[in-house]
Amino acid sequence: MKQSKNLFITAGHRGGSTGANANGHSEAELAIQLRNDLTKKLHEQGVVVVNDADADSLSSVVNAINKKCTNQDLCIDLHFNSFSNASANGTEVLIQNSPTNTEIEFAEDVLNAACSTLGTKNRGVKKEGKSQYKRLAMLSGVKCNSVLVELCFISSQSDMVRYNSKYNELVEKLVEIIIRHITQ
Repeated sequence: MKQSKNLFITAGHRGGSTGANANGHSEAELAIQLRNDLTKKLHEQGVVVVNDADADSLSSVVNAINKKCTNQDLCIDLHFNSFSNASANGTEVLIQNSPTNTEIEFAEDVLNAACSTLGTKNRGVKKEGKSQYKRLAMLSGVKCNSVLVELCFISSQSDMVRYNSKYNELVEKLVEIIIRHITQ
C-alpha cells in the first residue's frame, strides 16, 4: 500500500469540551476512543495518521492541520449527534459549503459504510450551511479535504445500542474506506 495523501483524524469536542452527554456517554469520550482505535488499526496497516491531542483547542487543531496539509490531503472529524427528542436518530456527514469532488465521494463512502454497518437511518451528506452553526471550522477552516461525521445520536438509546454492538465492525469498515481514499 502506498499512501498518497496525509491523513488527519480528529475527535470532536476535545480540550475540555465534552460535547453532548446522554445515555451515560460523553461525546468527547466516544470520539476520542474511536479516533484512537481507528488510528491504531491504520498504523497496523502502515498508514501514517496525524491526530489532535485530547487537550487541544479547536483553533489549535485547525492551525496545526493547516501547517501540515495540502489541498490533496484528507481529514475526518468524529462527532456524535444529539437532540432533545430522544427519537431523533441516524448518521449524517457534513461537508463544506463548496465541497470538492474528493470530499463528496469520501463523505458518501463514510456515510454508506457507517449506515450499513450500524443499521442507522441515512440522514445524508449535508453542507455545513445546513448545520445549526452554518460554518464549521473543521470544514471551511482547514485547507484539505475534510468531512465531519455525526456517527449516530448519542441521545438515541437505539442508536447507541447499535453503535456499541457493532463498534468493532464499524472500525474495520471505516479503516477500509479511509485506506481506499488515501491511496487513490
